[in-house]
Amino acid sequence: MRSFVKLVFLQKVPKEILKSLPSFAYPCEFSNNAVQHFSFVLTNIDSEWTFGFCRHASNSSSCFVILSHLPWHEVFYKILNHVAELTNKEEARKCKDLPVFLENLYHAQIPDPGLQVHVLSSKNEDFVATAPDHEKLPSIPENRNMTEYFNAVDAQNMMIIFASMLHERRILISSKKLSRLSACVQAANALIYPMHWQHIFIPVLPKHLSDYLSAPMPF
Repeated sequence: MRSFVKLVFLQKVPKEILKSLPSFAYPCEFSNNAVQHFSFVLTNIDSEWTFGFCRHASNSSSCFVILSHLPWHEVFYKILNHVAELTNKEEARKCKDLPVFLENLYHAQIPDPGLQVHVLSSKNEDFVATAPDHEKLPSIPENRNMTEYFNAVDAQNMMIIFASMLHERRILISSKKLSRLSACVQAANALIYPMHWQHIFIPVLPKHLSDYLSAPMPF
């Protein structure tokens, strides 16, 4: 049975969301021969999004998951890597840096766009990351999702996806790689700024929820 670690940042999570985490953290069978990051989105009855950020380590049966209402992909992927490092140190030296970091992370204040968030992980080490500005279009190579999108999709298909989103069409994107799939969907969504996609948004759809593809509304 697969296991996973849940990290909650800046918000309380309802039980119904926690129950759905395993199926989104492991949406399908895939090989993890290398470290893989990807994100998913959960939507509540008020159409509010909760972002899930996953880190699958190579040849591991477990993964790390962070939930947040903030779409900070670069920040949370960096946090996941830091958590993995602290976990390895904890297993090797039985140190207690990880609980300290998680506690400080949970209570950290949200910085203004462009400013840094500092989280103490030990007596001699701070975790530092820069808060993105979502009132601007993302740039390459700073934005991982956008970089992946431009590497995986040609200009013609980008225009087709862009126009389809503006016309509120049903759009299905597939990939053999989870990290590439979620990155491209998130990047396509970011490119329609200052407009916002207001319909069903599922960057990663678990296999058992494939019935959603028959929904009559845009997705």
